[in-house]
Amino acid sequence: MTVTLARRYDDPRAAGQVATAIGADNPNHIHVRVARGAIEIRVAAPSAASARATLEDLMACVQAAERTIGLGRVRPRGRTDRERPIPSRTVPRSGRKVAALDETVTRDILTRARTIAVVGLSDKAERDSNEVARYLMSKGYRVIPVNPMLPEILGERSYPSLSAVPESIPIDIVDIFRRSDRVPPIVEEALARKIPTIWLQLGVESPEAAAKARAGGAHFYQNTCIMQDHRRLGIPARAPGT
Repeated sequence: MTVTLARRYDDPRAAGQVATAIGADNPNHIHVRVARGAIEIRVAAPSAASARATLEDLMACVQAAERTIGLGRVRPRGRTDRERPIPSRTVPRSGRKVAALDETVTRDILTRARTIAVVGLSDKAERDSNEVARYLMSKGYRVIPVNPMLPEILGERSYPSLSAVPESIPIDIVDIFRRSDRVPPIVEEALARKIPTIWLQLGVESPEAAAKARAGGAHFYQNTCIMQDHRRLGIPARAPGT
């Protein structure tokens, strides 16, 4: 079946800019049509069961392109479009929202980090969590899988929970791929481990988790992709052993 996503922009030039950004970054074959300030994107889904995941992936790609060219909210067009809020980032110590103006903070976090725990990491290559983990590993980070269903993922031992990861393994960032309503207990585990940065992937948001992280003094990101931010900031790969 075919999944279609459509967006309309106040600036008629924006649709073309988004189409260009998608074409530059998306390795998959997709059909993009631009007309009268709107963009329509079509991509084949192998089955009805995978259509929702395909649409979410496509939405994430479009939103990343919109952020790249500096767009805010746009008007959805068509019934297939599921618009999410623009990702919010919070620096808990001040309690204020952080946009691109605090990219220096994000750059510093990603540059200094060495070990990233990925909660909800799948062993399936087509899943977002697996793609993100492979990307992080390619950039020199050590990835610690957290998945109670698997003993090993991507050549690393998998742990059933954050609290099960040995204290001898320092974790700099926890990247969470779980449903929003399951995030607060994971954040509590992260705070107990004194993990300095908590990162919720695209589509994952939790005001309760944000409040807990703020109270615990951790840096907190939600509804934003660590892989996309790493690429956007142009952070070089870490040399082996550093």
